[in-house]
Amino acid sequence: MRVGPCGSRMCANPVLARREELAGLRSPGTPVDSGQRVAERALVERAPYQSGGSMGRVKGNGRGNQLSPMKQGGRGSGSTSTKKATGGGPQLSPMKPAPKRATATKIADIPAESTGGRYRSAFARDDKRASSGKLGKSTHKFENTAREARKQWRGGATTGVSVTTPFGPVNLSKFPTKDPAPKITTVKKDYSNASVGHKYSEITDALISPRLTGSKRKEREQEVATELLSSIETGQRPKKNPRIASGEESNAAAKLLAISHVSEPERVRGSSKDMRAKLRGIKKGTTSFNDAFVGGDKDTPPEFLMARNPATARRALGKGSYKNAFPPNSFRKKDPDYSDSSDDDG
Repeated sequence: MRVGPCGSRMCANPVLARREELAGLRSPGTPVDSGQRVAERALVERAPYQSGGSMGRVKGNGRGNQLSPMKQGGRGSGSTSTKKATGGGPQLSPMKPAPKRATATKIADIPAESTGGRYRSAFARDDKRASSGKLGKSTHKFENTAREARKQWRGGATTGVSVTTPFGPVNLSKFPTKDPAPKITTVKKDYSNASVGHKYSEITDALISPRLTGSKRKEREQEVATELLSSIETGQRPKKNPRIASGEESNAAAKLLAISHVSEPERVRGSSKDMRAKLRGIKKGTTSFNDAFVGGDKDTPPEFLMARNPATARRALGKGSYKNAFPPNSFRKKDPDYSDSSDDDG
């Protein structure tokens, strides 16, 4: 009696013997009688060979188990391919590195002179004014106008409230949500029948033509930022050689000032101070409207964090439900465009 791999004697089960042979557990030369070979071939050709998943049907050509082209590469043309004639394994596409995320920082560890520290200080002073009902006195005339409108809004005047910006009037109304801030809208007839969207990207396109590129775009952005800052400070638009024209551009400028000085500070205190710092950077040419107010993908928010959403700013500052701060790198440094004066708070 001959001894086989599947037991102390030659395995009487032809299918098991064949599968052991395919799996390398049985020598192909192990003799079996002709009746077993016929039964074995018939059974194997009719059934798929299972070993860790479906691998296609075995061909009766004496060369063992073969994979169909679909099974070799998986589904679709984008699946991992098998190396040809090299004996190598599957070729895997390189993995992309995970994006860096802002790390948690104890609020006490945020330097007072850093961007984050000054933003937090502006938040605290603005919040104190709002709680006490006092307006304080800013060095910026439009800031004072915005504070008065915010006080009216918090007092319950949610309809029929308007604000006159240096570039034209805007209306305040309630959002159909839990948003505590007023919705800013304009009327076309006040702006030569020109309308502008409410998104920062749409406001940017109205102020800075998307067709402008390179040095011409930078020059235009610096001119617009200069005029916006001057208008915030004086409460009036320039009378001589204005760079922001009437119509669409004035509509966009009015919305930008009202959103950043009336609405955003009601969501996250101190935001108007942060907005002015970004305008100073644009004026100096160290940043741009796109970088400041539009940003990139989800891992690259705009520098003015409120332009992404209030939660992004609260998370960076450690405010609201955040017990720790998650500031971007820029918040850990001192921003030369941030005013040292508390009178400049928004």
